[in-house]
Amino acid sequence: MKSSCACIEGLTSKMSNQIDSETRRKQLEVYAHALLKPTTLSAVTAILLFICAALYSYVDRPLALYISDTISRPAHLLWRDITKVGDSIYYIPTAILLLVGGRTLMLWTAPKPIAQWYANLARLGLYALTSFATAGLIVHIIKRLLGRVRPKHLLSDNEYGLTFLTSDWSYNSFPSGHSQTAFVLATILTFFAPRYWWAFMTGAAVIAFSRVIINAHFLSDIIFGSFIGLVVALFVKFRWFDDITDLNYRPSHFYSPKPA
Repeated sequence: MKSSCACIEGLTSKMSNQIDSETRRKQLEVYAHALLKPTTLSAVTAILLFICAALYSYVDRPLALYISDTISRPAHLLWRDITKVGDSIYYIPTAILLLVGGRTLMLWTAPKPIAQWYANLARLGLYALTSFATAGLIVHIIKRLLGRVRPKHLLSDNEYGLTFLTSDWSYNSFPSGHSQTAFVLATILTFFAPRYWWAFMTGAAVIAFSRVIINAHFLSDIIFGSFIGLVVALFVKFRWFDDITDLNYRPSHFYSPKPA
């Protein structure tokens, strides 16, 4: 009797968590759709650009100099390790592995439920790969166009400003690629575990801020890079992958059961 009650309680708790996750996901989707409306997106972009311009003029330079003068060697090493988590070199190959591996296993798997799960995995990989690639392309185009001097030149040569149309890595500070990657990843994870959206976004913010702490980027760089990552991941999701909600859902793009 006790075991039956425990099973019922466990089942009830699981169903409650699923309902809670679905409710949170729908709420997040409402907010995301509101942000992606052309008028809202244009207004938010304009506001952020104004903020970045103000930071460029009054905050970025003194903040970089202050951090350089005050941060200790152990703290710098710690934040340098944290910043590595935002390197896309880890996530693009993972997305490709999910896409290719999921697709291959789906074709080789006979039981339909398992094949459907692999199909979902492949579509998740394609969503992640598309988001990382699109956001990365946008960021690198802006980097090359503006050619913002990185903090290291400010610290070594007192050089600060823009050098337009350059391919030199040390002159492509704006926007931050690591910040963009971190927020693409956080947005993708949020759709699959909406209960923990705050943890994903906080983690992405910490990774982004680490770029300022180690003087790899200015504050305005990480703000706009994070914004690009968030918006692109949302746009890609609702434009091409709106059918993906969780790994239990079967997308028809990769798998269609044969008629009985």
